[in-house]
Amino acid sequence: MPSFISWIDYDDNERKRMLEVVKLFRDRDTRDELGIGSIRDAFANYFFPGTSTIHTRARYFFFIPCIYKTLEEKHVSSGRIAVRARDLEIKLIDALKEGGEDEGVIGKDVGDKLKILPSQIYWSALSEFRVRLFNGTKEQYHRSLDSFYKRMRSARGRDDLDEYKNIIANWDPVMPAQQDDFLEKTHFKLTNDEADYLKQNILTRHRDSLLAQFLIEGTLFESEFPWEQPIVKNVTPKLQNELEHAKNFSESIHGAAILYNYMLSQKRNVQHMMDEYGEMLKEWKQKISLRQQEFKNWYPSVWQSDALINGQVPLLTRTFVSRWFSIVFKNGVIDDIEKDDNARQLIYNRERRLKGNRARLENQRALEIWGGASGTAQLSYRWYNAGVIIKDIIEAS
Repeated sequence: MPSFISWIDYDDNERKRMLEVVKLFRDRDTRDELGIGSIRDAFANYFFPGTSTIHTRARYFFFIPCIYKTLEEKHVSSGRIAVRARDLEIKLIDALKEGGEDEGVIGKDVGDKLKILPSQIYWSALSEFRVRLFNGTKEQYHRSLDSFYKRMRSARGRDDLDEYKNIIANWDPVMPAQQDDFLEKTHFKLTNDEADYLKQNILTRHRDSLLAQFLIEGTLFESEFPWEQPIVKNVTPKLQNELEHAKNFSESIHGAAILYNYMLSQKRNVQHMMDEYGEMLKEWKQKISLRQQEFKNWYPSVWQSDALINGQVPLLTRTFVSRWFSIVFKNGVIDDIEKDDNARQLIYNRERRLKGNRARLENQRALEIWGGASGTAQLSYRWYNAGVIIKDIIEAS
């Protein structure tokens, strides 16, 4: 039976998590094979609130509300709004192409067959940055519009009509508007007003975040991980501490992901895969060995991280991670980690608990269809996608 994901009228956070799953399935190298996604997301949300791995460019924060404001002005009914909005979001694809855009255009290759619309992808973030004032899911917003129009009609003649409109508005009234023909031809480059608007909204709501610090500094350099950026030397001690936790966790848990793939390649008895993951393990061990004592001093304090305290990491995930750290740092088996029975059994048990009878290390059929590179990328906590948004804002500020 083929797998599928059904869209239900969940809250914004649930919708965002489901969209993240879709993205991760498309990029197998970053899939969460060992069930540490709650830790990854806890750090990512702490550093880059409102962002997602399926966000592409910052200007969608204006395209989407402008489409809906246009339809609200025409009093499009609750029964028709979904279809009309979809039509305009599909039209936006061609408008961006006409404007010369290629990278980051959602639906570029599928056109009107697009299943997950930009409005679904950005819905939660639009509230996070206070562009969207309506408090609810997109479906709830659609259903509310008939009542919204009724309230507006009944308010005609009020002395304070303009102020009243602002109070009950679904979208921020002071948000910069798009040109009237933006659905004919447009681009991703933010205007100065748009960049300033996003920057101020982010600073107002998330000033203590790493995202805000990049916007304050106004500098961004190409790097694989956020802790490699020069500005981290200037951020608050609290952020520096959280970055240290995130970096150490990323580097140390990476070995578990590599070992998992090494064990799969052994079970498949594919020599070139065994060589590849064996070499990756060797490089990982060399990196960890350079800071072995530092890691040993650090790992008992990992659960004191504010990001992980607020992230509600499940107990079984905490147990798995703690046992991995104990094997690697406390018991000192890093040199022979690929041969260590405790490490291998921990990986085996973790996959079995997560996947049941679909676990590749136990299910021969699941193993046969494994294509390699399952979650071998080191965690960067949504850095690439957040970096694109930051770059868009900085370049236009």
